[in-house]
Amino acid sequence: MGVEHDVPKAGYVGRILQLVQSALTKRRNRNWFDGKSARIDWRNEALVVYAQSPILLGWLQKNYHDLLWESARMVGGPDAVVRYEVDAALKPEVPVLAAPAAQTLPVRGATRALAPASTPPSRSRQNKPFELQRFVRGPSNELAATAVQTLIEFPDSCPNPMYIHGGVGCGKTHLLEGLREGLGRRQPGLQLLAITSEEFTNLFTQALDTRSLPSFRQKFRNVDVLLVDDVDFFDGKRVVQEEFLHTIKHMLNHGRRVVVTADRHPRLLSRTSDELLSLYQSGLVCRLEAPDATTRLNIVKQLADRMKLNATVDALEYVAERFTRNVRELEGAVHYLTTWQNVNGTRVTVSAARDALSVLVRDCMKIVRLADVENAVCNLFGLPADELRSARRQRTVSEPRMLAMFLARRLTQAAYTEIGAHFGGRNHSTVMSAERKISGLMKSKASVRIAAQDWPVSELIAQLEQQLKAV
Repeated sequence: MGVEHDVPKAGYVGRILQLVQSALTKRRNRNWFDGKSARIDWRNEALVVYAQSPILLGWLQKNYHDLLWESARMVGGPDAVVRYEVDAALKPEVPVLAAPAAQTLPVRGATRALAPASTPPSRSRQNKPFELQRFVRGPSNELAATAVQTLIEFPDSCPNPMYIHGGVGCGKTHLLEGLREGLGRRQPGLQLLAITSEEFTNLFTQALDTRSLPSFRQKFRNVDVLLVDDVDFFDGKRVVQEEFLHTIKHMLNHGRRVVVTADRHPRLLSRTSDELLSLYQSGLVCRLEAPDATTRLNIVKQLADRMKLNATVDALEYVAERFTRNVRELEGAVHYLTTWQNVNGTRVTVSAARDALSVLVRDCMKIVRLADVENAVCNLFGLPADELRSARRQRTVSEPRMLAMFLARRLTQAAYTEIGAHFGGRNHSTVMSAERKISGLMKSKASVRIAAQDWPVSELIAQLEQQLKAV
């Protein structure tokens, strides 16, 4: 392929686009770089390909890189390269069915709802359909889903406050937003405020700086229902915790409802005050786990139906089998296959799914390192890393160290000697001993002490594993 020396740089993009489009036979393929889903630009002697999402960007790179590179070299010279960048301003690459619009809720003094009523349906409501009827139930989430539905239909019979916890992408925000929509539909006059813990913190800090605490407190304490997402953000923020504690107390004393979400059980919030932890646990604590195989398949089928994905049953089963950590992985895989279908115009078979998703399967493999295990255990027990590696034998240090060694053997590829060396230069027999002791504690249903409370070792291991395996 020769170099077109007579093309001015200002015309590079147009000429490259002509070359690419002329090489593509199908019209739908030629339209990929029309500036809607993806676009190209020439910058610093490089062809830059932009797409709306990393998923589409990876797909374009896999399928069109050679063509793009040859076209860039033909126009820009033999040293031309191709770079790939995400441009969130581009339109989503996958058409999604519009979800029914949620009823506008009367919110007194809210800064931003989890899914604001003012957000255009084409963005929030189309791409994040959080209605409860779309929430796929299974053993991993049945308690939380039932509790939320009960709160909507029979609010007086539901414990207060409600605390929903689980890992990334397991449905916490879906349930919280579904609760907001359901309560507003059933009780149109309800005064409801939905906010994230980070927003609460920022508003509280602003109120302190501007000496406007009375108006801040009135804003939060006079609503009928307060929904707060990700309260684990408060961990370690003593002053904010104190304010939030008094906010919840005030609301409970006046018969108002509080629902919060977090990434872990209250007892694992090691830097949260005992009084606030006690308040969380005085109501209903619901855990969301990673979906089981049956639930994953049902989720994939629902997503495929909503996105109009024409795929064989074994292709859908393949998705459910390969993406096991959370719902977001499943959603990303179905989006990817829908894009593939739109490009190729054919039904997605299991072999096509296996080939198309090979990049995603590789990228979703979480590699757990010894440092990851160490950080997770140190954060949980409030220990500095050098203390975990020290020679101290007190239970407050030795038990977390044994847990770390056990998890390292279970989740990493490290050998006994490597684990021992990482945790303070110990030999392999020390690691083997720790592994046996933790296994014995799990079998005997023993507990360890965290934040002045006993916690079953088996549940602790499960929580830490879920955290370490999360994206």
